[in-house]
Amino acid sequence: MNKLIPNNLQQVKLKLEQFQSRLEQTKVELNRFQIPNYSTTKNEGVDNQYQYITTLGRLEKIIIEEEILYLQGWVASFESTTLEGFKLSIAGQEIPEFKLELGLPSPDIKQVYPYLNQGDRCRFSLKVALDSQFPNLPNSLVILNPL
Repeated sequence: MNKLIPNNLQQVKLKLEQFQSRLEQTKVELNRFQIPNYSTTKNEGVDNQYQYITTLGRLEKIIIEEEILYLQGWVASFESTTLEGFKLSIAGQEIPEFKLELGLPSPDIKQVYPYLNQGDRCRFSLKVALDSQFPNLPNSLVILNPL
């Protein structure tokens, strides 16, 4: 039985090293997907048409019914900045026109995240009329950036 202990210890150390390696790989992958801090100053390679804000939120429902895409969720700012709208892209194509309701009641969010600016009214509902330009919509990436 004493022979099993060193072997088990070596296996535990090996597993620990594997987990640490995976953790480092995950950190690298997460860094690739972090959104840069945009500002309104002119930066080379940065789209200055929009001013992005630091937010927390969740896209809770995505529904397609009769050629209409419905998006529902919540988003609130960490800053004192008020959310003005969204930039919406579907399958890499920006969608400039959509119907948006902002500031819907969200007492549940305020209870969980009391430090968020306007957390008590941070729900939103968005409606987009679709056409034949998105034949593979269920398999498309939808990006919703708070502005």
